[in-house]
Amino acid sequence: MKRYWGDIKPMDYLRTGFFVAAAFYFFAGNLAFTWKFFLAWILIMVVRWLQVPVWLELGFMIAGIFQVLGNNLELFQHYTYYDKLVHFTLPVFSGPLMYLLLVKNRIFEPNASQPKWGWQIFYVTAFTAITAAVLWEIVEFTVEREFHIPLQHGNTDTMTDLITSLLGAITGGYLAVLSKLGLK
Repeated sequence: MKRYWGDIKPMDYLRTGFFVAAAFYFFAGNLAFTWKFFLAWILIMVVRWLQVPVWLELGFMIAGIFQVLGNNLELFQHYTYYDKLVHFTLPVFSGPLMYLLLVKNRIFEPNASQPKWGWQIFYVTAFTAITAAVLWEIVEFTVEREFHIPLQHGNTDTMTDLITSLLGAITGGYLAVLSKLGLK
C-alpha cells in the first residue's frame, strides 16, 4: 500500500506541527494548550504507526485539528455549527480506524468471498464509531456532574451531538466499504 504522494511526505509536516505547537505552548507556560496538542500528537503518531491508508490518516489529522483548535480557540463556544462539524468528522475517520484495529488484531476478519462482506465492514465500522461517540457523551456527563466543569449544554445539545455523530459513523462505514478497508 502506497502511503505517500511521491517522495514528498507532507503528512510528516502536519504531524510535526502538533508536536511543535505542544512545545511552543509548554515554553509559553500554557499547560492547558500543551497537553491538548501533545495528546493529539500521540494519537496521530499511533495512527501513523498503524500504517493506514493516506486518506484515513489525513482525515484523522484534520478531525484532530478541528478538535484541538475548537478547544484552544473556544470555537465551540462562539460558533454553534462548529460542535456539529467536530461531532461529524471524528466518527467519519475514527470508525474506520477502530475497524482496522479490530482487523489487525484479528478480532474481526472480513471475508471477501462472502456475499455480504460490504455490510460486515459497514456495520462494524459504524457501530464502533457510534459506540465511541456515546461513550464520549457519557464522559462529558460524568465530568460535568462530578467535577462541575460545564461540557454539556442541555439535552438538545447532547441529542444533536449524537445524531451528528451517527451521521458521521454512517459516512465512515460507507467510506470503509468503498475503499474495501481491511480486505486482502
